[in-house]
Amino acid sequence: MGDANAHRLGVVEEALSGISQGLLIATADAVVAFANDRYRRFFGLRPDEVQVGDSLESVLMLLARRGAYGAGVPEEQVKDRMLPFENRETYTLDREMNDGRSLNITGTPLESGGYVYTFTDVTERVRRNDHLQKVVEERTSALREAIERLHQLATSDSLTGAENRRRFDERHLEVEARARRYGIPYSLAILDIDHFKTVNDTYGHQAGDDVLVELVRRLKERIRETDSVARFGGEEFVLLFPDTTLTEAEILTEGLRQIVAAQSFMTSETSLRITISIGVAQWRATVEDRDQVVQAADAALYEAKQAGRNRVATAAE
Repeated sequence: MGDANAHRLGVVEEALSGISQGLLIATADAVVAFANDRYRRFFGLRPDEVQVGDSLESVLMLLARRGAYGAGVPEEQVKDRMLPFENRETYTLDREMNDGRSLNITGTPLESGGYVYTFTDVTERVRRNDHLQKVVEERTSALREAIERLHQLATSDSLTGAENRRRFDERHLEVEARARRYGIPYSLAILDIDHFKTVNDTYGHQAGDDVLVELVRRLKERIRETDSVARFGGEEFVLLFPDTTLTEAEILTEGLRQIVAAQSFMTSETSLRITISIGVAQWRATVEDRDQVVQAADAALYEAKQAGRNRVATAAE
């Protein structure tokens, strides 16, 4: 009977030694009961370094001192790795080894009080997952950029980069809602390039486009971060000034007018000077429709042009 049991035990040990996973079995008193060759190879251990009868703690300490667990205090590393055994916990985790391989480690308590550790080489799986994650991140980034680009195309003027009428309407709605909620006025200005048709007729439409692009660049450079500039069409633009009184907006726009008039505009063909006329209006709590602010600024723009152009006019309060 004893020979039969020994034979069966030998068959089991042979089978466990031939599996692709590393296997370490400890008794209830934390003594090594079995360790297969695959386990030893995973950790670069000689057969005499892990034998039946060795204490589990001594095996873990040997690995810790050889750096198998990375940087750290070996005693603390061993203590951490003994906790699942002591607490009878089941766990599984992936750990990257010093040589770049990845092992999946599982710990399973036995009813007898012992503990089984299995070690599976999952390097290829982790690499595939890392590659897949990288691909997903790259595609997500590309998708985010595409969405941002689509949003930009949907909300900006393709020639000048200024906001388009649709985005202006959205922003105007937001600014008006804030004004009504907090009782803080905002102002709005409409500007138009003086005699722009002459620019196109004299220098060509490309020169006219160059002027529009450069004008928007200069406006963006000078307005505040909270302000915005949108193209209404042709050579007409609208400036939105949140939390700004009519007097403050008049000062801001007069500064813009002076800067535009004082500096030449370079086109692909020539250098030329332009001027702008600006109409400014302020929102008030008595205004029922925000479009009334736009209409008031437009009327003020008309007054500026009628008065000789190259000037700022404000809507009557």
